[in-house]
Amino acid sequence: MEGNGYQLVLRGLTKVFGNGVVAVERLDLAVRKGEFLTMLGPSGCGKTTTLRMVAGFEMPTDGEILCDGARLNCVPPNRRPINTVFQDYALFPHMTVFDNIAYGLRAKGISSQVIRAEVPRALEMVSLSGMEKRLPRQLSGGQQQRVAVARALVNKPSVLLLDEPLGALDLKLRKHMQIVLKALQQELGITFIHVTHDQEEAMTMSDRIAVMHAGHLEQLDTPKVLYSRPATAFVAGFIGDNNLLDCRVTEIGPDGACVELLGHPVHVDTANVARGLAPGPATLAVRPEVIQIGAPLSGVDNVVEGVVEQHIFAGSEVRVLVRFSEGSAIANLRDQGQFDLYSRGDRVQIGWQRGDAMLHASP
Repeated sequence: MEGNGYQLVLRGLTKVFGNGVVAVERLDLAVRKGEFLTMLGPSGCGKTTTLRMVAGFEMPTDGEILCDGARLNCVPPNRRPINTVFQDYALFPHMTVFDNIAYGLRAKGISSQVIRAEVPRALEMVSLSGMEKRLPRQLSGGQQQRVAVARALVNKPSVLLLDEPLGALDLKLRKHMQIVLKALQQELGITFIHVTHDQEEAMTMSDRIAVMHAGHLEQLDTPKVLYSRPATAFVAGFIGDNNLLDCRVTEIGPDGACVELLGHPVHVDTANVARGLAPGPATLAVRPEVIQIGAPLSGVDNVVEGVVEQHIFAGSEVRVLVRFSEGSAIANLRDQGQFDLYSRGDRVQIGWQRGDAMLHASP
C-alpha cells in the first residue's frame, strides 16, 4: 500500500498490555500523503494507544508500522520522521517561546545560525511572529497550542500527530483553532493524524475519519459518507444525532428489507441494508432531520405512532421527543413556528422515506 500514495501504513497493529488488556487488535490503516486523518472514538477505544505506537512511545505487541516505506517498529521516537503535539502542549515553563521551539533542533545538533532562521519561520507559520521572548505563562491557551505546533513543525516531520490538542481550550477558541489547524495543514501539505473523541471536531477538520471502537476500526471514510452511510450501528450512533430503534427483519429481497418495528411494517431500500444481514433482530437508524411528524401523517413510506413526551426549542430547530410503547425517537422540526404545535401527551405519527433509514446488525 505504501507505494500507492500512502505515507503511513499500519498492518495488523496490535497492543496487549501486561495485564492482558487488548487495547488495539489487528488494526490495518493506510494514511495518504498530505491528508488530514482523524482517529475518532470514545475513551478506551484504542485511538491514543495507536498514536503512541506510531510516535514510538509504545511498542506494538504485533504488526508493522511503515512510514515512507521504512519499517519503524524498532526506531526510537527521536529518530522517526514524526512529531507529536500533546493535549497539554508539554512546553517548558522556564523557557522562552524561541527556546521551546528551538529545543528539538538543538538536540539534533543543528547550528545556531540555522536555528535563528528556522524558529522565526515557524512562528510566522502559526501567526506568532514577535513573541519569541515570551514565556508560556504569558500566552493564552490558543497561543500555547500554536507554539507546540510550531515546535513540532520546525523539525520538518513527514507526519504530524495531534493527541487531542484542542481539549484544554474553551468552546469558542476550540472552534477557531479547528479552522487554524486545518488551514495550516492545507498550506503546508504535511500529513496530519489527529486523535479526538469529539465527533463535531473530527467532521469539521478531516479529509477522512477512522472510527475506532473496542480496539478495532469500525469504518474509515470521509465525513459525508460516515454521516450518510454509517457501516455499523455503533458508527450510526456515534456520528451525529441518530435514532437507533430495535426492530426485527422479517424479509430481505431484491428491493430491500421488510422490518417489523413497534408492530408496524417498515421498509428499507437495498442500498441501506448492512451487508450480510439476515432475518432476525436488527437496529434501524433514522436521523432526526429526516423524520416528519403529524397527526395524522401522509406522504411518507413508513409510519409509526407514539405520544409526544417533550419538545425543546434549540434555536435553529425544534426537537420533539416521541415515546413509543418500547422506546422513543427524536424528530427535528426546522420550522420554528411549529414549536407550540405539539404538546406533551399528544398522540402523533412520525414517518420517513424508505431511503432515509439505515438497517444494521444489532450491536
